[in-house]
Amino acid sequence: MTAKATIISEINTKVGTSHTAYRIGITNDPVERKKYWTGKGDTTYWKQWQADSLSDAQAIENYFI
Repeated sequence: MTAKATIISEINTKVGTSHTAYRIGITNDPVERKKYWTGKGDTTYWKQWQADSLSDAQAIENYFI
């Protein structure tokens, strides 16, 4: 399984079909992004993955849009 497929599978396992109940996106600075969202809402279920490339990250994001 590719890293991209693994990330998609792990997100699907974590959120099920409730994609709209979660914010799924990409960032080049996850530490700063988590700080931002901690101030705006609940980050209890925060999880991050490292994609192999920007194009893989964008493909993963598009999968959930």
